[in-house]
Amino acid sequence: MSYIITVICVAIFTLTVTVIDRFCTTLYPSVLNATQKYQIIIIICVWLIGMTLSLPWLLYTKMSTYEWFGGPQTVCQAHFPSEESRRIYITILVCLGYILPLIIMFGLGCYNI
Repeated sequence: MSYIITVICVAIFTLTVTVIDRFCTTLYPSVLNATQKYQIIIIICVWLIGMTLSLPWLLYTKMSTYEWFGGPQTVCQAHFPSEESRRIYITILVCLGYILPLIIMFGLGCYNI
């Protein structure tokens, strides 16, 4: 599951960085040369942030065996230290991985209109 969180975060952050880049180069064409110099650094930062956001899920994931009708089944589940810590993590993940990029992309898109 942590790799799914990483991929989703990286995809959303890549779209956000692309929107920011297109916004800056549309308003300030001279910035194009500056952004091309830092492409690798931006890509590395996007991946590091995505992996950092998925790290708690990776750290608290454990294999659990349950008795089902067909016999024992082993599943991989996240077991956070408390329900409050799980809520805090999911709230931070949603805010940083979805709401903030959405606000940035929507705000810059409306500014260009």
